[in-house]
Amino acid sequence: MKKLLTMALCIALLCVMALPAMADEPISIVYPSYQVGVDGSATYMGGLIQRFNEAYAGKYEIVVEEIPGQQDYIEKLKLLNSNDELPVLFDLGADPTLAEMIIADDKLLDLSDVILNDADWMSVLIEESVEFNTVNGKLIAAPAYQDSYSGVWYNKEVFANAGVDEFPTTWDGLLEACEKIKATGVAPIALMTNEDAWTTMLPFCAYIAGQEGGLDFMYQRFPTNYNVPAVEAAAEYVQKLFNYTTVDAIGATYAMAANNFISGKAAMLPNGPWVVMTFYDENTAPAGFADKVGYATWPGGIVLGTVTRYGSGINKDASPEEQECAIAFLKFMTSESEIKQLCFSTGAIAPHVPISEEEIAALPGLFVEAYKALGEYKIICPNFSYMWDTSIVSEALAKEMPFLADGTYTAEEFCTKLTETAQKYVRN
Repeated sequence: MKKLLTMALCIALLCVMALPAMADEPISIVYPSYQVGVDGSATYMGGLIQRFNEAYAGKYEIVVEEIPGQQDYIEKLKLLNSNDELPVLFDLGADPTLAEMIIADDKLLDLSDVILNDADWMSVLIEESVEFNTVNGKLIAAPAYQDSYSGVWYNKEVFANAGVDEFPTTWDGLLEACEKIKATGVAPIALMTNEDAWTTMLPFCAYIAGQEGGLDFMYQRFPTNYNVPAVEAAAEYVQKLFNYTTVDAIGATYAMAANNFISGKAAMLPNGPWVVMTFYDENTAPAGFADKVGYATWPGGIVLGTVTRYGSGINKDASPEEQECAIAFLKFMTSESEIKQLCFSTGAIAPHVPISEEEIAALPGLFVEAYKALGEYKIICPNFSYMWDTSIVSEALAKEMPFLADGTYTAEEFCTKLTETAQKYVRN
């Protein structure tokens, strides 16, 4: 019996050894992302990852960990960072304050040799972003190859009914238009105070950029003094705008502000071009709504840009194979076809990958409108959410903006609250 068992085991072993070798598994990394669900970039990002996985089938694979909501994503990264468990690849620009900590702790792979020596990769990158993402001689994150400018969407039909023939080109003219629109029974502008007060902060920062010394202030990294004339003037202006918003603006989230615009309760929605497809989608907007919508820069030709933003970083403690996969994914994103896919789906502008008039003309009408408006900008103002400390963006604005909105605070008092918060939390 024992001989029979031994013989059986030997035969089984020989059979296993005779089987063809299993194909190597692809190098796979988990990529946490908030660009999922209803996020304006979800469609593009989902397609990008699918195309990458198909192009590198059997070699590399990106597995998405969906984290709906940028703030939840930031909180997850904070937790992972504190436990020294950062993912292989992550969006370093999602939270500039956390990014500074990760950079200071030297947790990022230096991409200098990989990117700076790759002529094709370098040819599409924005020079200012390469400089911004270079810290102490190290390229700590992938620089931008496109920029997304934020202006304001407006309902042409509501404007026409109010006797406003074109989008105002001055800040006083904007208030005059608001007065006319309000008289028709429609709230002129969809503002909000919750989250990062996004739709309110866009006109706030655009106004700052148009004031003397204001653009210099917006280029400051983690400012600690908001009691400067340009910022106080912007706070005073935005306080006036709250006379022309919806009844639910105090405490409103972005979703509520967007719904007020799409449902026709508000005539303007401050935001970027990445929301275009939500105006066409009949699951989110009434049929034909997109035909009523226009896009404009802020008075003075001002837009908010994102080039002063950290890109995607790679964990330097990840295995060489995981780093290889992450680098391949970042480079895949910079191919001309992928960059055009991004531009066509989000309204982004890639300065070194020009889009022809024929390609633009073939896009949905609102993209054509956005490209036309954005091509006439005069001033690019840095986006506050990438330049100001998290204590301001994620905490102070939601806490203090309601008191500016209802008149409890003067503009000066509101700015003092921001200053006090920044000086308490910003690291020197």
